[in-house]
Amino acid sequence: MRQADEIIAYLRAHPGLAAAEDYELCVQQTNGCFWKFNGEHEVSRGTDENVWVGLRVLQRKQPGYSTGFASSKATLDEIVAKAVFAATLSDPDPWFRFPVTRPTADLAASVPQPVPPVPSEDLSDPQVESTWFQWCGSGHLLRRLEKKEVRYPQYFERCEIQYKPRLVSAEESAETLRAPVWVHSRVMSRWLQIIGDWFCADRVLSGRSPLAARKGQIIFSECVSMTDGVQQMRGNRVPVDLEGVGPQQVPLVAAGQLLGLLHSSRTAAMENRPSTGHYLRLPDEMEGRIRPLSLAILPDGGHGDLLSGFDEGYTLEFLEELSIVNQTSIAFRGIGRRIHSGRPGAWVSMRSINCDLLTLMTRVVAVGKDLSSFGNFGSPSILFQEMPLSITR
Repeated sequence: MRQADEIIAYLRAHPGLAAAEDYELCVQQTNGCFWKFNGEHEVSRGTDENVWVGLRVLQRKQPGYSTGFASSKATLDEIVAKAVFAATLSDPDPWFRFPVTRPTADLAASVPQPVPPVPSEDLSDPQVESTWFQWCGSGHLLRRLEKKEVRYPQYFERCEIQYKPRLVSAEESAETLRAPVWVHSRVMSRWLQIIGDWFCADRVLSGRSPLAARKGQIIFSECVSMTDGVQQMRGNRVPVDLEGVGPQQVPLVAAGQLLGLLHSSRTAAMENRPSTGHYLRLPDEMEGRIRPLSLAILPDGGHGDLLSGFDEGYTLEFLEELSIVNQTSIAFRGIGRRIHSGRPGAWVSMRSINCDLLTLMTRVVAVGKDLSSFGNFGSPSILFQEMPLSITR
């Protein structure tokens, strides 16, 4: 079964849901494309299409949940059976609720096919490798008791940019130092993919976030302000989330102080506040979760071009490798330049040494005005007071 309407009709009449007090059915039909470029030359592309089903049932005040990709009626029967069985095993959850869907008529669910991306920066250098992912399609959300179906378009975009400079290995010499570092917005956007998960309320309330019990405290440098759902960033466009709530702009950090979190319907009930509408599923994932929709560090109006006033230190302009060590620590290998007397020198390779992102964000001394988005994360360039690095010349 490949069409969402067929799947919805089949599940609405499914005998396995007859005894459920209520159910919530989400169906997402997506078409995905990816492109890979060397400079401006396209070297490969691919496509992917799937239909995802998420079913949440409520039976005797016990919730059950199941997900899967709809390939046949047998697969749908299995999704229903797993959700009902999960409900029989679960304990009554006082915080479980189906949120009220966005009060609107069905949204137009037609979405144009993805087109090859037009980079927002100069990627003509053949040593620049860029990979772009785009998914578009339609979503369907319905519940038994509301007797209403919401259809909505969805569009996701993600990109990764790498640079492969020709470093002369015969002249390599390594040194370890702590120096001021200017970080390009494309690198900060990759780091934000890790930082963004810290603000998910379910992680904070369960103690799985470094921001647990830090509401109202100073967590970053006073130069840093962050918001999720900024209107200028249109890489992710989803009018309602998996719970039927319209995503909204959420201030997270102002002048380094933790202001807010991203709430699902469950954590919102626990905190007696509205859901922020950011319960989403990317098309390459099996389950949805609370996540940043379009997270950005806000530009600082008081600073111009940070690089033009940068006298001594290093730049970090491309990432070659990035891995997560623990909740706050990362390891990376990148490419940048040595800045001496305000002038950029040759390319150098650099590796992180005990890089703790939470500590690093307290060492921000300036935020630029050059906000750029890369998929659903964006940032201006950032100047750090120091960063422990191993430099290879």
